[in-house]
Amino acid sequence: MKKAKKKKIKKRGANKGDYKVGNCKPPKEHQIKKGEVRNPNGTPKGPRLGTILKKMMKDINPKTGRPYEKDFVLATLLHGMKGNAPMNKEIWNRIDGKIEEKIAINTDPIEEKLDDMDAEQIKRELANTRKLLKKIKNDK
Repeated sequence: MKKAKKKKIKKRGANKGDYKVGNCKPPKEHQIKKGEVRNPNGTPKGPRLGTILKKMMKDINPKTGRPYEKDFVLATLLHGMKGNAPMNKEIWNRIDGKIEEKIAINTDPIEEKLDDMDAEQIKRELANTRKLLKKIKNDK
């Protein structure tokens, strides 16, 4: 009986000169040193633009006597009618947040069709669908 030879496993970092510089491996002199802070101030504290905007919109406009919200709605409608849609979209997104787009998929007609088919018809439909998908893929 022959004994299997044990392979020597080289540990990472065994030889300090073996360090390779590359993707996600910066040169040693550019790596963060122990105790070093790269962003000492961090994210600035205080309210964000959206929060400030929401608070200001609740204030009363001294010229009209209405909240800025209502004046803004009127101005937005007027600008929208004049064709300034990108500006309006950005401001509405700041106030209310982006509107979620929901996609509804109705599978009832497919299920009803499958209920009326036998196994052979379903196999033929699948084969035809595969051919169509292959043709679409090849046309691209």
